[in-house]
Amino acid sequence: QIYARGLRRSGRAGVSETDAPVGFSDYNALQATYNHRISQGLTAMISYTYSKFLDNVEGNQSWSYNGNSGPANNYNLAAEKSVDGSDIPQSLVANYIYQLPVGRGKRFGSGMSRTANAVLGGWELSGIVTIKSGIPISISGNDINTFGGDPRPDYSGNIHVRNPSIHEWFNTAAFSFAKLAADGGDTWGNTPRFF
Repeated sequence: QIYARGLRRSGRAGVSETDAPVGFSDYNALQATYNHRISQGLTAMISYTYSKFLDNVEGNQSWSYNGNSGPANNYNLAAEKSVDGSDIPQSLVANYIYQLPVGRGKRFGSGMSRTANAVLGGWELSGIVTIKSGIPISISGNDINTFGGDPRPDYSGNIHVRNPSIHEWFNTAAFSFAKLAADGGDTWGNTPRFF
């Protein structure tokens, strides 16, 4: 029975869980910040983060699904371990604030009236620069469904290219489709969820 604001309703309420909580998520970071008031109204701050975000599950819309597809093999979530799709390993943020030397008591306009100071004095310039590593990339594989998900391709060799271009950002020849066996002993590929 459920009671709400003095009204009595009869009925049943239940709680259910559709997926077992078997995933993990691990984030480690080194963070450094430098804040310094330089001189004559100039202040600067620099912040740097070096991090790694690992997990074997992902998704904010559902329990443990990577984008539109689930794990390659629901019976082997250990094979899903990789960097998270939102992993940004390096981040540098720099900002500054500069108080313009205009107004009462400043280098320029120190003798201006209160009215003029209210309009022209007390201005600041500020800026923020953010430089970050790119997010990981995911390589999809065979369009078949086995044991709960789509197998990823196999990869061998170096995925990096010497001179990346818009047509070849990574070595596409390093990937091949996972082998499908006639006896049902298919493989799921050795490519991680994200590079």
